[in-house]
Amino acid sequence: MSEGAIFDLWRSCMQVIALVAAPFIVTGLVVGLTTSMLQSATQLQEQILSFVPKVAAMGLVLTFAGSWVLRQLVAFVHAAMLTAIQIGQGGAH
Repeated sequence: MSEGAIFDLWRSCMQVIALVAAPFIVTGLVVGLTTSMLQSATQLQEQILSFVPKVAAMGLVLTFAGSWVLRQLVAFVHAAMLTAIQIGQGGAH
């Protein structure tokens, strides 16, 4: 039973990681693609022109989604600790 609980915890961990990382990854992808298209159209190939918009976009995502990300992580850690306690109590008996 403890192996199953550990695998469930691992699966939940991977789901939370994907859920929390998704807004950042999607934003970086969209901003990077848009910036690349603009650089191709204007033939400006400066690296700083692709870096600064991504950093600014990540700051905006963190500003608007930061509390949601934190709530997701706290809820996962709480559930993981409860699971660990249950596994520990089950193994002691």
